[in-house]
Amino acid sequence: MSDFPHQIFTNILNQFGIDSPSDVEPWPFPDASDELLAGFTVDEQRLYLKMRCIEQRGERSLFETQFALKELIKLGLPAAELWSSPSGETLIPGPDWEEDKKAYYEIQYHVEGDRYLIHADSAYDAGVFIAGFHRLGDGVDTYLLGKHHWTDTFIQRRFKWFDPLVEKLNARTNVLTVDQKVIVDRMQRHRDIVWRKGLTWRLIHGNMCANNLLRNKDEFCLIDFEEIGRSEVDGETIDLLLDLPAFDHTIAERLLQGYQAGGGELTHTDLLSIQDIFILGTVDRLLNDNARPIDIPAIILSFDFVLDC
Repeated sequence: MSDFPHQIFTNILNQFGIDSPSDVEPWPFPDASDELLAGFTVDEQRLYLKMRCIEQRGERSLFETQFALKELIKLGLPAAELWSSPSGETLIPGPDWEEDKKAYYEIQYHVEGDRYLIHADSAYDAGVFIAGFHRLGDGVDTYLLGKHHWTDTFIQRRFKWFDPLVEKLNARTNVLTVDQKVIVDRMQRHRDIVWRKGLTWRLIHGNMCANNLLRNKDEFCLIDFEEIGRSEVDGETIDLLLDLPAFDHTIAERLLQGYQAGGGELTHTDLLSIQDIFILGTVDRLLNDNARPIDIPAIILSFDFVLDC
């Protein structure tokens, strides 16, 4: 683990027009990524310096993701805003502090709120908020965030746990062969749906998890837009629900109901995709407990409600 890069921190802040930060809290932060380098205060505003790596979508996409965020904020999305340098820049180039390559840095304003612990009483509101976010995204024009720039990344993330699931399923002696085939068929159906491009595409957050969805009293707020892009809309609800420590059917139903009530559009194919992942995710979690029996037909039946949402 690298030491906190004081020289890079000071140099980048100077380029942003900041020369006397106070209350500096250096990396590492508990439960935070390596890209978040430091927290500090300027004019009573709490700020965070974050490194942006150049990844699959290329250098220009870093500017496009920031552009999308700025447009969403203009349209009314509650989100962490960006600090501007004296020349108006919100991305400053610099060295990657852990590797010998180029990176960029941004400064985010602190937003009030706690990590959203989704539960049945508030899941409906979360669904309404996510639907509103997707509707706002329709007003953002960013051609570099198109699906052809990051399709494989999003799709492979969906499928990366399928093969380990099959291995765990085959290792279980108390799961009927016919039930194993049902699960494998579900995986194949999901792959077919995704590769046929049969799902609804919108501007999505790309990492809709409890760490990135904050709540302050009755208000929601989103942070960390590095993976924003145009992709399958069903993934937003899937990501949030699979982030739960234990799957709850009531939460899932209320979230989907809120999404629909908030103007979110989910086709029958979208709902089939969501249903498949809920079933597969539930089976995967149960397989981690070797002593727990698994009734696959009952699990499948329990998710019939998805198609009625």
